[in-house]
Amino acid sequence: MQSATLIFEAAGLCPTGQQMDELSRLLNGYLFSRLTMPGADDPAGLVERLVGSLIGR
Repeated sequence: MQSATLIFEAAGLCPTGQQMDELSRLLNGYLFSRLTMPGADDPAGLVERLVGSLIGR
């Protein structure tokens, strides 16, 4: 997670620990769904949730 935080900070974003935890859960959920249901991909929805978690909706 440290490297992800550094990447976001380099992009000018300052994510909180809570935002990074939410990001981690979203990415883990996405990976799990890709492994268990390969045809159920929703990249647009994933991007929307990721952006929402970083900007605080």
